[in-house]
Amino acid sequence: MARFTSDIQKPENSEREDVSKHQKLVVRILVILSVCIILGPLLLFCCYSWWQFHPHNPTPVVGPAGPRYKAFIEQRGFGDIGFYLCVSDWPHTFPAPITLGSVPFSEPPYDGIAFWSMDGTVLAIRKKDNTYHEAYDYQTHELIRYRTERIEELMASRGGLGPKHERYPDAKGDP
Repeated sequence: MARFTSDIQKPENSEREDVSKHQKLVVRILVILSVCIILGPLLLFCCYSWWQFHPHNPTPVVGPAGPRYKAFIEQRGFGDIGFYLCVSDWPHTFPAPITLGSVPFSEPPYDGIAFWSMDGTVLAIRKKDNTYHEAYDYQTHELIRYRTERIEELMASRGGLGPKHERYPDAKGDP
């Protein structure tokens, strides 16, 4: 008879284990749902904030040669926002445009101004002290950095200093 009672108790323990496993599964599902409910809106808020501070349309920089040579001003950064002059010279700048350097907000004081050569084949950044720091030559597909004399010679050989770019984005990135 002792054997019979122990056999009867086994199914009861098995049922208790099944109920315990089911409860653990329900608790796990509830925890996962709670985390999703709490973190979901937080994730959406972060994505929306990122989208607000990073405009999708860069400001075009059109020179004397028209749209043949492509350049644009792109906003980068989240806390410390900066604007950068980029050149796109397909296929020579593949896979991504080349960053020439930083350019100003629309409000003074300006750190560097973008200038085209008179024929529109060279785009350069000239700093406050009238020295050139960066330039891109669309004819030779060459990036020149920190060689002021070389950039001045290049600008002179292409017709001299052409128009400066006037349309800079404001602090929000809007042109």
